[in-house]
Amino acid sequence: MREFLPRVQKSVFEGDLTEDRIVDLREMIRREIDPVEDTVRIYRLCGRCHAATELFGTGVYIEPEEADEIA
Repeated sequence: MREFLPRVQKSVFEGDLTEDRIVDLREMIRREIDPVEDTVRIYRLCGRCHAATELFGTGVYIEPEEADEIA
């Protein structure tokens, strides 16, 4: 996962990806996990939802890079 997104908690990765990178991420996940034992969730947030995200504690917001910004 670290090849695609920054880690924000032990097993939580967060950031913006292009559609092509999401396809690559899905392929990597399918290769790496044991579908009987493991669970991976991909949550997509719309622009309005992303802007409404609240952060508490020591975490940092992950700012999208222009090239990777989701429309």
